[in-house]
Parts: sequence; structure tokens; C-alpha cells
Amino acid sequence: MKNVSIVQSPAWVKDLIIYEIATKGFTSPNGPESGTFNSLREKMEYLRELGITCVWLTGSQWSQPDHFYGIWNQYACIRPDMLDPSLGTRDDFKGMIDEAHRCGIRIVLDVITHGVMNESPLIREKPHWFKGGSWGMTDYDWCGGHGDLDEWWVDTWVGLVRDFHVDGFRLDVAIGRFDLWSLIRKKALELGHEIVVFPEFAPATAGVTDFTQDGCRLSRGGRLSDDVAGFIGDAVARRNLLNMYKVKITYADGSVAESHTGDLNALAVAYEGEYKELKQCKESAYVEHGGILRVDNVCIDKKISHIVVYDGERYGWELGMTGDRSLRAKGKAPTLRLNFPLRKQDGQYLSIMLSSHDYGWEGFPAGQNPYFAQGSRCLFGYAFLFAPAIPIFMSGEEFNADFVPLPKLTPKLYGGLDHGKGTWLYGSWIQWDQLASMEKQEMLTDVKKMIGIRRRAASLIRPFRMGEEAMTLLHVDCESDRPIPVPYMYYDKNRMLIVAGNADEYAGVEVKFKMPVPVVENLPSGSLFKVSDLWNGKEAGMATAAEFEDMTWTISKDRSAGGGLLVLELKSEGMPACRR
Repeated sequence: MKNVSIVQSPAWVKDLIIYEIATKGFTSPNGPESGTFNSLREKMEYLRELGITCVWLTGSQWSQPDHFYGIWNQYACIRPDMLDPSLGTRDDFKGMIDEAHRCGIRIVLDVITHGVMNESPLIREKPHWFKGGSWGMTDYDWCGGHGDLDEWWVDTWVGLVRDFHVDGFRLDVAIGRFDLWSLIRKKALELGHEIVVFPEFAPATAGVTDFTQDGCRLSRGGRLSDDVAGFIGDAVARRNLLNMYKVKITYADGSVAESHTGDLNALAVAYEGEYKELKQCKESAYVEHGGILRVDNVCIDKKISHIVVYDGERYGWELGMTGDRSLRAKGKAPTLRLNFPLRKQDGQYLSIMLSSHDYGWEGFPAGQNPYFAQGSRCLFGYAFLFAPAIPIFMSGEEFNADFVPLPKLTPKLYGGLDHGKGTWLYGSWIQWDQLASMEKQEMLTDVKKMIGIRRRAASLIRPFRMGEEAMTLLHVDCESDRPIPVPYMYYDKNRMLIVAGNADEYAGVEVKFKMPVPVVENLPSGSLFKVSDLWNGKEAGMATAAEFEDMTWTISKDRSAGGGLLVLELKSEGMPACRR
């Protein structure tokens, strides 16, 4: 087999700020669910002013109008190789993408990797392509050795890059076939177009994908919302995963053995290390980066019928599966070693998702707002936009939109009664007239300011990659009159950026910061800094490290205009202090 190169991530991946749009509900030129490519095109100037750099478009292909939650959505795909006629023509689609590019915005399309709707003409035309089903749909037979299916799949997505200059793809549920997506990347590059590919849950694999959509997810009261530097430092080193794997073995007689049960006969699991394996295909290549688990206490008198491994994020690998969920067992009872592809592989960029279309899923409390930040500048800034990861958020969150469900949106996954009472965020009917409210305008202004600061400080605030030492991100000790999330700092030779937040929506806080020891140790005695309050747009003048530590800063209450955040910049003047 000839040597083939691995297609690397585009350099511009590190600059992505991803904004998810559900095409039909984002705009409403003719009432609910009437959004089109043309009406989206008209909002590109708004998105340019907002400052986002990428649209994840969850609505372009021909889809069934009410399979999920009673509304049209991309996930009930009929044919991925055809645009939905209700959204517009090929010319309309091309015009929308051209306008996005003019505004400096990339367009990434959703791909439904597992299958198509049962009524799809593809099933009648190519019945041998399909086997089994999920989500009330018919699934592709990815393991059936169908060369014509493989060729059609590659041609479909490469064609969108060639004809419309699409900038990449988000893969719903799973990758499906690593080899095909590595080939799609390669063929796109040969056309002169670097693309980004990111899966929902599956591994970000060198040569296949760049990062995972559900990489680091914010949760209320979770560590990420209270200690960004600690969480990210542990994430890139995998310290927060090594002791979280659980194993379940099902034996042929139907009995089950599990780890972490406390039972004397429970399976004992230990993480033993990692492996890397180059996978060469006919025309492309990728690297599988996997983990190895040792499992003891396996019954020697029973035949194993199935094994499942779960991580702390409830992602599963299964014996007999292929691709991103594959699991291989070696050895024999009482000790097995399990090999599986890591979800967070070396080199993948970290991402943080503030919100996505799947918020407000079935079972979400009726009447509650499925948007996550809900006006919190602390969450939006401290824990999201200023964190060293690719940010992903749902349209409307930038102005704290009141959730208005599309009139047909139901609370149940497969539809039913109670139309207009669903909470699935994909069915958010964006009400742009809400921006007439001063409160909404203030939130939009603050988010624009956050994005502006991030983009201007891009050399410091950049997404970290797995396996990278988080050397330029440090905790900052502080003194404050109220508890606040742990402040953090980015730094290089001549510049520092301190980020602090106040999650209290009822009171402000006063705070003083201590210079981190690694920074102080490298400072020439008496070094001067120009201190700027970027969040409030004020210059604080020149100061030594000791003088800076004596300064008191106020962070106004959260969920208010200009509140919840503080971002300080310190620029070294490069010489000892000399005062006249």
C-alpha cells in the first residue's frame, strides 16, 4: 500500500466562533416556519456585526416536515443530495453562502449520517444500501461493502464543497465511516478548499475530524462555570476521565457483571495507557488514538456475549460495533484488555457548547426557557467566550431571547398533541422585535463586546488542543468581599489578560488580584505595566506588579448591562520603573 498523507485541520479552525441556526425558525418572512435561504441571507450583516465567524446551518437538505417534534427539521432527512425546495433554489443557496463569505462568515452544514426517512426514494432506488433502522428511520448499511454507496456519499459532500464552497460539515449522532470522511477532506483539499468536520459526540480523529461538538458542556453549578483554568487544564491532560470508565459484561446465560457496584464480585477496571495506530485507506489516511482498559474479575466459567464501556459523560463503546463506537477485547478470563478510540484524542481542539438545538429535549419542564445563559454575562463571558475553546451557541442566545415555540412544536419527540407547547430549542421561533426591549439590546451589546475582545485578543484566547500543556493559562488568586468564580489569566512574554466573573445577580463585588508566581518569577525587578480595563473601556495607567496587586476592581451584578464580568489587560513596558 502506498503512503498517503493525513489532512490536517485548517489554520482558521482556531478562529471559529460557531452560531447555530435552524433555517425555518431563524427568520419568518411569511409567518412561522417560513425561513428560507434568501431570508437568512438578509440577516448576514447582523451576524457580521455580532462578530461570529461560522454558521452551523441545521437546515438545507430535503426533509420530512413533521417527523420530530411536529416541525420541519434537518434530522428527518429524505435525501441528503437534494436541497429542500421549501428553502429555495440552488441559486438561492449559493447566494446565501456567497453573502456569508463576503461578511467573513463560514458555512458548515449538518449531515445525518445514520439514515433517511422510510419514505425516501433512495430506499426504492438502492435497497441494498440500507439495513435496519433507528430514530423511526431506515439506516445505511455502512458495513455491507457497498462501493456504490461509498462513492455516492463522498460525491454528495465533495459536490457541495465544489459547487457552493461550503466550509465544512457537522456530523449528527456519529461519524459513520472514518475512511469516507478522511477521503472527503482530501478531495476537498484537492479542489482548493480546506474544510472543517466535527461530529456530535464521536472522536475528533486526526485526518477525519477537528473537534467534537459536545466537547466541554456547561452545566449550572458545574466546575467549568466556576473554575475555567482548572477544568481546562484537567481536560487537556485527561485527568478528569482516567478514573471514570465503567464496564458492563453480559454473559451468554443472561447474567451481568459490572464495575463500580461495590459488590465483591464486581469487575475491577484500571486505565493502562494509550495507543496510536495509523489507518491507511485506498486514497487517504487517519490516526486512531485509543485507550486501554484492564478488566479483572471476569468470570472464567461463562461465555461472554457482549461488553460495553461507558465514560463519565455516558458515551459508550460496544463489542461488535465499528467506527467511533468500536471496542476490541484481548486476553481471556479472568483478565481482559479492552481497546477503544478515545473521544478526546491528541491534537483535537477543545470546544465548549453554551447551547444547541437539543436543549429542551423531551422531558424538559414545560414553560421553562431552554436557552442556557438567560442573560448571564458571567456564564456567557467567563465560562464560555473567554475560555480557551471553540465556542458554540444557539441563535437568539446573544440577546437573551424569550423562548417562543413554533406553533406546531410538540413536547414529544415523535409529535402528537399539545402543539405549540414544546420546548425543543430547534423549534425556537426567533422574535426579532424583542430587540425593541432595552434589556435585550443591552445583552446584545454586551455579547458583541465579549466577541470583540476575544477576537482582538486571539493570540492569547485560542482554543487549546488535547495533549497540550496548558502553560499559558493560570489561576489567579484574589481577595474579594463576596465569593466569585476562580479568576484566570492568559499570558505571553509581554502581555497578560485576566478574566474574572461575578455570578451574583443581586450584588456587585470588589476584588484585588495577586500576580501568579510563574509570572512574577519571570518579571524583571520593577517592571512597569500599562493596565487597561477592557470590559469597561477604561485605562488605569502604569503600575508595577506590587502596585497592581493593591488596586481594587468592581464587578457589577450579573444579568445587568455591563455586569457580571471583568477583563483586564496588562502590557509590559519592558523596563524597570523610573518615577519622576
